[in-house]
Amino acid sequence: MIGAAMALLVAWPTVARADAGIPMLMLVWPPAWALFVPIVVVEALVARRLLALPYLECARLSLVANARSTIIGIPLTWLVLVLVEMTLGMALASLVQSSALGQFLLVPLSSAWLMPNAKRWQVYLAAAILCVPFLLVSIRLERWSAARSIPADQARRWAKAANLATYLPIIAGLLVLSVFSWYRPPAGELQRARLHSGAPPSPAPPSVPQPLTRGPS
Repeated sequence: MIGAAMALLVAWPTVARADAGIPMLMLVWPPAWALFVPIVVVEALVARRLLALPYLECARLSLVANARSTIIGIPLTWLVLVLVEMTLGMALASLVQSSALGQFLLVPLSSAWLMPNAKRWQVYLAAAILCVPFLLVSIRLERWSAARSIPADQARRWAKAANLATYLPIIAGLLVLSVFSWYRPPAGELQRARLHSGAPPSPAPPSVPQPLTRGPS
């Protein structure tokens, strides 16, 4: 499951580009479902440690809470962020995207829907940034879900600890991928950057002449 999710995150930034930009929901929601079972297991273990309930009850608590946060929390949070980006981010995009520092500043403003020319490191960074509001909304939704079957103070304590235990490693992994992709961008991005700057493309290596062979006399 985890390998499938990482494969989606690594491969999709290359194929998802279009003139309309990159709606990040299509990049983060499928991996969220690929990681659903491991996350349910981890959060059930957290519930078992904090609440001292039978494991099957902890598993049911985690399953229901995560289903609600994944089905409702992620897409609705993304939609709100898109609306914020449409009103604020687009107005500032033309002011900051002309410099390298501006490109870093633009990613938080447009993390829900990236520009069509977004680089791979920007996609990973945007996914990491999106995980922060997803985390906050997930804590509230899972606390509300758990409070239907356990005391409110226990639900609050579990929801916070469980989501930190699952979201923080994901955010750290995405940040590592972003830094690595920024430090060593793919060859295709380097070529596009050279063409955009007006520099000639890298020349092809000279061909080595093959020695002539003589047939039998």
